[in-house]
Amino acid sequence: MTAVGVTDSEFNDILTKVGTNLDKVQTSAQSLYDSVASIWDWIPPWLKDDVNHLLTKMWDIVKEVFDYIKEFVLNPGWPPALWHAGEVWTSQVGNPVSTVVGETTLNYSQVDDHWQGPAATAYKNTLPAQNAALAAIKATCDALDTALKTMAGAIVAFWLACLAALLSALPEFGAEEAAADTGVGAPPAILAFIASVVKLLGIISGSAALLWAFAGSQVGPYTTINQHLNNWSAFPPSGSGQQGNWPKATTPGMSDATFVDGHDSQWRFLA
Repeated sequence: MTAVGVTDSEFNDILTKVGTNLDKVQTSAQSLYDSVASIWDWIPPWLKDDVNHLLTKMWDIVKEVFDYIKEFVLNPGWPPALWHAGEVWTSQVGNPVSTVVGETTLNYSQVDDHWQGPAATAYKNTLPAQNAALAAIKATCDALDTALKTMAGAIVAFWLACLAALLSALPEFGAEEAAADTGVGAPPAILAFIASVVKLLGIISGSAALLWAFAGSQVGPYTTINQHLNNWSAFPPSGSGQQGNWPKATTPGMSDATFVDGHDSQWRFLA
């Protein structure tokens, strides 16, 4: 991953490694089963039922792992898209707007330095409304950017946790396969394998629980964004009462202008 978030190829690589190592879990289970099958005739008759029961339980727990993670594999989310969307809101909307926010001030326009009278006052009175509308857009863009990128990071963290759990479990599976090859070590090897798979399932389900908990914790920020999107205080109603209009940059009072150079200006603004 880079400073600009996980890329498409990086996230694809994570998912590919998860899939590859999931296959190795199934391969390890099959190898363990084959090891037991190869020594089946050596197992005392009174022990065969117990061994067979353990093998059945082993396959059941392996299937449980695959069934649990299948929904995540089929719908992994796509953090690069979330990150990119956040970047677009900031770079293409938020940043340009923030530049204009600084320009909708008397300090920047210096209108009161060279213009006096009713028209100048009318123009100055439009600046705060313009500034407030632009600032509201910038604040919403920032909130969207943060929410999208935070969720992208949480999804990546979940998949990295799954991958780490799989990588740490595989050496255990290898040791259990080797123990099963000894014949006498087959029953405890099967039990150990089951325990390892249960631990793997626990780590994956725990990571999923953390992801869901995190998603739930974002209700507050998402509610705030929704409130921003439905806050029309900076966007006054039109003459018909419809909300969400850009504040007017012109008023009838702007038709009367006098400049401080002593020359009256009889210009008129057509609204």
